[in-house]
Amino acid sequence: MKRLLSLAILSLLATTCFAQFETATVLGTVKDSTGAVIVGGKVTLENVKTGVTAIAQSSDAGNFDFVNVPIDVYRVRGRGPRVHNLRH
Repeated sequence: MKRLLSLAILSLLATTCFAQFETATVLGTVKDSTGAVIVGGKVTLENVKTGVTAIAQSSDAGNFDFVNVPIDVYRVRGRGPRVHNLRH
């Protein structure tokens, strides 16, 4: 009985900890097929369920970020001046 109660409490704590995060940050680096960073690339983050999109531009180091993104399933697409659409 004591072991069962311990498992129940542990399960409750795990559920509580999981529910604390409602948003996240999506970040990355845009690179071409040779590994060179793409400056000024257009990065689109699309919520797969709702179709809502957000757009960012890659920095001088090729980096991009989307902050305070609601946790869900997303599609990331990148496009540079001389690069075809990239999907992940």
